[in-house]
Amino acid sequence: MWHKESGRIKEYLTESGIGVETYYPVPMHLEPALRYLGYKEGDYPVAEKVCREVFSIPVWPEMTDDEVGYVIEKMTEVARELKMSKTCQKKLW
Repeated sequence: MWHKESGRIKEYLTESGIGVETYYPVPMHLEPALRYLGYKEGDYPVAEKVCREVFSIPVWPEMTDDEVGYVIEKMTEVARELKMSKTCQKKLW
């Protein structure tokens, strides 16, 4: 998922018992192992934005219909809570 309010969405889903993850919280150019290259924050603003705003929700083949329905229900609730426009909701799904 990608949304500028990812922190609020992740918090809501976590409080609802839904596991969410940010798999790449640090952009490659800021990883300690690559520090020797001399990059600094701001050198790759798009990568930095993606790392701040992208997260994953549970999706796997063995999820039951009830589990899928619960994730959808909570995503819908948080979308309403954030008062997203229909355009944003389409991007979210």
